[in-house]
Amino acid sequence: MRNFLLAIMLVIAVAAKADSYTHLVVEGNDGTTTSFALSGLTITFSDGNFVASTGTTLTLADLAKMYFRGETNAIDLTTTNADAQVKVYNPGGQLVSETTQAKLAEQLSTLPKGIYLINNGETTKKVMVK
Repeated sequence: MRNFLLAIMLVIAVAAKADSYTHLVVEGNDGTTTSFALSGLTITFSDGNFVASTGTTLTLADLAKMYFRGETNAIDLTTTNADAQVKVYNPGGQLVSETTQAKLAEQLSTLPKGIYLINNGETTKKVMVK
């Protein structure tokens, strides 16, 4: 009976934890990452490929790992141009990522936990990825 209760508590804890994830991140052998919003996402594995309902197909042999990540909040850099280039730096000043304003939140969700500086050429903000 005790083991049964422990198993039930474990299932509940895992289910509660899973609710906080909003993205599936797929990392390739070459270090590139692709992030998929979980809302409405369907994935299948066919003929040695990872196939997402977004239309993305990745070769399984080229994938290193998959993991879930929580979404970071959208960052307002006082620009109305969704295609504006945004650079993401670590606290040491090294460029970690380059993306567009429209894809910034998705890109940040693929980064390891930590503090980052984001800059669009006009404004710089500090953000924390949890």
